[in-house]
Amino acid sequence: MHAPDASQVTVQHEDARKPSTWIGPVAAALASLVVYVLTLAPSVTSEDSGELIAAANCFGIPHPPGYPLWTLLCGVFLRLCPFNSLAWRANLFSAVCSAIAVGLLCICILRMEVRAWIAVACSLVCGFGVVFWSQSVITEVYTLHATLFAALMLAMLQWRATGEDRWLRFGSVMAGLGMANHHLLGLSAAGMVAWAVVSRPALLKQWKLGASCVLLFAAGLLPYAYLPLRARANPVMNWGNPASASALWEHVTRSQYKGPDAPDDPPRIHGIGETMRQLGVMAGYAYREPTPVLFVLAMLGVVPLARTDRNLVLLLGLLTAAHTGLFICFHGIGRERDDLWASQVFFLPQYMLMAPPLAAGLNWAFGIVRSRSATAAAGWRALITGTAAAVISLVGAVPLAMHWRANDYHDYWYAYDHAVNLLNSALPNAMIIPSGDHNTFPLVYLTLVEGQRPDVLLADKYGYLDPELYPELPLIDGRKANPSQDRPLIEEWVIRHARRPVYYTVKTESPVGNARPVPVGLLYHLLPQGKTLQQDSPWAHIQYRNLGASRPCARDFGADNILADYEFFRGLYSLDHEDPTMAMDRFAKACEYGHGIKEVYNNIGCALAERGRGEEAMAYLDRAAALAPGYGVPLWNKLRVLKARKDWAAAETVLLELADATPRDFRVFGELGFIAQLRALPDETVKARFLESLRLNPAQPQVIESLAAIYARARKPGSEGSQGAAVPLSKDAEAVEPPEASPDAPLDAPRGGEEARTRFPLEFAELEWAFGRLEPGAVARHTFHFQNVGDREVKITDVLSTCSCTVPSLEQREYLPGEAGALDVVLDAADPLRAGSGQRVTVLTDAPEQSTIVLALHADIHAEFVVAPAAVQFSGARPAAPVTTAVRIRRPSAEAFELADWRSGHVSIQAQRLTEGMQVEHVLEILCDPETSPPVLHSFLEIRTAPGGERVRVPVVINFQEGEARAR
Repeated sequence: MHAPDASQVTVQHEDARKPSTWIGPVAAALASLVVYVLTLAPSVTSEDSGELIAAANCFGIPHPPGYPLWTLLCGVFLRLCPFNSLAWRANLFSAVCSAIAVGLLCICILRMEVRAWIAVACSLVCGFGVVFWSQSVITEVYTLHATLFAALMLAMLQWRATGEDRWLRFGSVMAGLGMANHHLLGLSAAGMVAWAVVSRPALLKQWKLGASCVLLFAAGLLPYAYLPLRARANPVMNWGNPASASALWEHVTRSQYKGPDAPDDPPRIHGIGETMRQLGVMAGYAYREPTPVLFVLAMLGVVPLARTDRNLVLLLGLLTAAHTGLFICFHGIGRERDDLWASQVFFLPQYMLMAPPLAAGLNWAFGIVRSRSATAAAGWRALITGTAAAVISLVGAVPLAMHWRANDYHDYWYAYDHAVNLLNSALPNAMIIPSGDHNTFPLVYLTLVEGQRPDVLLADKYGYLDPELYPELPLIDGRKANPSQDRPLIEEWVIRHARRPVYYTVKTESPVGNARPVPVGLLYHLLPQGKTLQQDSPWAHIQYRNLGASRPCARDFGADNILADYEFFRGLYSLDHEDPTMAMDRFAKACEYGHGIKEVYNNIGCALAERGRGEEAMAYLDRAAALAPGYGVPLWNKLRVLKARKDWAAAETVLLELADATPRDFRVFGELGFIAQLRALPDETVKARFLESLRLNPAQPQVIESLAAIYARARKPGSEGSQGAAVPLSKDAEAVEPPEASPDAPLDAPRGGEEARTRFPLEFAELEWAFGRLEPGAVARHTFHFQNVGDREVKITDVLSTCSCTVPSLEQREYLPGEAGALDVVLDAADPLRAGSGQRVTVLTDAPEQSTIVLALHADIHAEFVVAPAAVQFSGARPAAPVTTAVRIRRPSAEAFELADWRSGHVSIQAQRLTEGMQVEHVLEILCDPETSPPVLHSFLEIRTAPGGERVRVPVVINFQEGEARAR
């Protein structure tokens, strides 16, 4: 492409001063703004709205990647706009951004030399698109994204029209600013760069121009400097605290959403089928956006546009290809309802690209009508052309009429009322731990922006617990706690030190061992065991203005979640206090609102199962599992129902489904092993399942205990325990082979004697060693001697330990018949808790009859505190009620101290404090719940004597075989 001559540029500049070049865009922007204001949400809406308003109000840090440009601009707008509430002003900021985007789009269409009134009509078609409009009446970042995209598009068209490089530089700044608002603009920028190079290949040689564009693009990214600068001031909304360079990088790259220590996501390579599905979803978004009829007209308009301006068609095509292709590679669209709903907002630029071909098609059609009517009488000609012009001018009214009801948010109170009702469900001075955007962010708005319920502490505003709640949390294994990785430990510490009533918005397994969640209103109260609920029912104060036919309003995905939650909790209350039939009606209504939301069905099924309504529960759990084949939660809940019925065959079928869905979940194969024992399947089947579970997670004492019994039976003369074939672990896979590495194998390794020599080639002089009493920090060594007593060579494939405090070393790997060997083991008692807990060294060999040998190590590490009894054992016939015993913690010096907290290694083991404050001796009552325990369990109770003080671990053994519960 070559630059136009001087006369052409002069004409362009003169045209820019004509009223038609700015009246049309201004009219389009004002018309759309009026509609947006009429349908504007009056307050906070669901999803991200609440936290974005809070961040803009305090100039804080919203969720990754931080949206610094939006936060700065909206924060300024909130202070300049004197009208109404802060939430309404933030919603108005979205409306203003959208109106500007519509006006800029109209200017872009005018650059195609179409009639001004057609440009206005087609830009309004975009402005009243169903998704574009929905983002214009709530607080979100996507309308600013649309504005910056339109500005970038206009810059490129101006560069094409004038040939002036300043427009490329301006476009580079717009691209950088767009990336400082939302990363998706980078996809569009990639398409525009490709188009510019194809249009003018000489750009590749203009390195000075390229360098200046890169520098200006980088300048557009400068708003990101706001994030660390503002984070250092510690605003009330400080997501991720990106004050340091590493934290800033993690925030901008959204590393929090990838999980701890996860690598950067590489581009995804989808199969043809999945790629076509996602392309079909994107096409469906575009098909519905302006209405199906206008979409078809826009697609037909590509033909006349290609005849008059192929270069513009190339630009539209490259933008579409870059956005869709790169989006699929780097993000993708899921299959569930929440993914499909959330992804549609990412394509606002694609929706805007339908306006130019639509305008070209309508302009061509009007030209045909006008030329065909030229031979008609003057009156008829005026009537025909006037009618055609009127029809085309009203094309923008089609989506306006079709989408008004779906986007009329002027009476939208779902989120606001929901947050008020959540707060009304909590006692004074409560701590709420919310989950789910529709629960969390409206609460953020009400508490941080409007200042409602200042007595309530919102513990989780960011998807992780606020670090300000645990500044004194001790180091975990010598390192600072990771908010994501160590969430259970952090949550337990926060709850124990909060001294507040604790509530959850979703039922969660209690992180502390002496409490259980009880539904109260729209929350779950974490009620200490032995306590009764001292709270009146809040249902008399729970109201939703939009519930029912009196004040209907547009409903989005968040509103459906809110209403589903309301019906679910109301159903729970009816089930427990009123009429079960009414409860089932409530649950059915919750499913109507939450159709396609798997968590809704699972929660109902779980609630019914807990209340003994197994058949009804299974129906809901089946529906939840069908919605997402890889969603394991409802399958685990089904398993609990089936185990309560002792339907072991059906339970095994569910576990096989879980094995297919989650093949790396060690719990699945452990449960399969226990159920195989209950079904009296061959030992080889049980062993294969246990070994697969240990391969995935070697730290499972109860699995090791059961596996040890199998090995013990196999060594007895005449044993039939090892006969029989292994059952496949999945529907279409063979039985899992013994693992390559199994650090926690059974303690019962092969013994000596003539029988052992024929079956087990490696014979060890001893399989256990006790180091005796050691001081903390001491280093002890021992050598295990062995000999190959078999008739063939044996190779030791690996030697593993259960803890880094135990280091085995072996100089030789292959041993011929009769050859002796030595295995050196070093035990480092620097961490008394770990070194003294009983370590194991696992020797793996290539001998099929002796694939695993386990060596046990014991040490008595001197500790400052004494616990009596040193270990607790529960045994005997399976009781109908929980059994208890007490442990006493004291100092040998009889000095008073404080007992800080404790945690258990299994849900069936709980403890409660019997003494408080500074005492010479503290007493904990340990409770074992047989209903939640496997038949055999080796676990522990870990006690901490003071904040930052010494930790003491008490082994707890459960074995319901014979005798009575006892302590030793």
